[in-house]
Amino acid sequence: MHKSKPLSILRTLSTWERKNLEEYLHSPFFNKNQRIIDFWDLIKPYAPGFDQEDLAMERVFGAMFPGEDYDHQKLRYLMTDFTRLCEGFLAYKVWEADPIDHGLYLQRAYQEREIVKPFLEKKRKLFQQIDKLDGKSHLIYNDKFRYAEMSYYGEYELAIGKNPADHISEVMNALDELFLVKKLRYSCELINQSNVLNKHYEFFLTQELMDHMAAHPDFGSDLARLYYQALLTLQEDSEEAHFFTLKQMLYKALGNIDLDDLSDLYTCALNYSIKQLNTGNQKFVRESFELYKVLMENRIIFVKGELPLQHFKNMIALGVREKEYEWTEAFINDFKQFLPPDEAENAFTYNMAYLQEAKGNYGQVKRLLRTVEYPDVFYQLGSRAILIRTYYELEDYESLSYLLDSFRMYLRRNKALSDYQRKLYLNLDRIMRALVRYQQGARITAKEIAALLEKHPDVAARHWLKEKVAAIREGF
Repeated sequence: MHKSKPLSILRTLSTWERKNLEEYLHSPFFNKNQRIIDFWDLIKPYAPGFDQEDLAMERVFGAMFPGEDYDHQKLRYLMTDFTRLCEGFLAYKVWEADPIDHGLYLQRAYQEREIVKPFLEKKRKLFQQIDKLDGKSHLIYNDKFRYAEMSYYGEYELAIGKNPADHISEVMNALDELFLVKKLRYSCELINQSNVLNKHYEFFLTQELMDHMAAHPDFGSDLARLYYQALLTLQEDSEEAHFFTLKQMLYKALGNIDLDDLSDLYTCALNYSIKQLNTGNQKFVRESFELYKVLMENRIIFVKGELPLQHFKNMIALGVREKEYEWTEAFINDFKQFLPPDEAENAFTYNMAYLQEAKGNYGQVKRLLRTVEYPDVFYQLGSRAILIRTYYELEDYESLSYLLDSFRMYLRRNKALSDYQRKLYLNLDRIMRALVRYQQGARITAKEIAALLEKHPDVAARHWLKEKVAAIREGF
């Protein structure tokens, strides 16, 4: 039973939601089956994990049907009925939380019952609610279209209100706004995804919309023009002016656009910036850093109140590259609290060590990395690469040699590594050994080490290695 659908639902509920579910199950309007209530009373003490041995199918059956031989199908029927009620509860909670959706259904009920005055009153209130949110989120365009369509059918069937042709015109305008925003938004998302997957997709009618908006700069809502600018930036990535226009538009939109849309739009700008950075356009280090600062400071990039680890890491890497050491250290300390709790300590320690290495505080690097054993492969690889660079900078070649020996063994034995990861770090090991031999007076030249680096372009810490090789070639 542990992998059953009802338990998978129950595990997602908060304490308050479980209390609401109990009230829902006890309501005769929703449930008249006492055995369902008995089933809930039996399993609810096992919240929130619902993973105890007592919830095995045979034990639950024995508790629900004492004295009867085990009948798997009989218990299944009971669980199916319970699941339907749980699903109804979930749907109700979503519906209850959306006042506009609630209002639209009520307006429809008034229409079907031909209750004219309440129909018109609800129509007026819905218009005020929608107007207040208009343009702030792509979701509101669904509501605007449904409102326009329901108003048309309602007033037509009740024989009240304006000319039907005027109503149809409003429905068409709402449909056009909905289509425009959704089409542009999903086109941006598809380009972002296709870049990750390196796969081409066809965009039906997207270019026609883009051409129309280019010819009519005032066409569409503010949100539609934001998505248009984002799509233009992604499509014509050689034109930097599109990016800077988008950046300016986004800055003006702060506080006026829903966070979900801001997150999508800023992601487009950030993806463009990082793509430029990866092609060697160094001014986009600063641009990416500034974009991330806006995303962090306004909590735009958070997911359910938490800061994703990858964005935390990227922010620190950019801060280090910009030598914004004081700001980056404050960021690490201030934003640790927003990381996923089971990852926060490791992420904090690793990234603080990374920052201290950049600042040249090698003693702190060793102290930090001695205090933690990382279960995650990414952190294991990254922390050892930091220590390798630290020992080299300290000219502690003996410790570095021991570390390289253990690291090579780890790379060859660890089956969790991808082939590409193993290649990157084995190449790092190979070039570091050459550097150590050089520093210890072995018969190897700086030119030979440079050729080795050129021969193995897929190597971890490549930028740092190029600096070290350039230094020995110049005699520093």
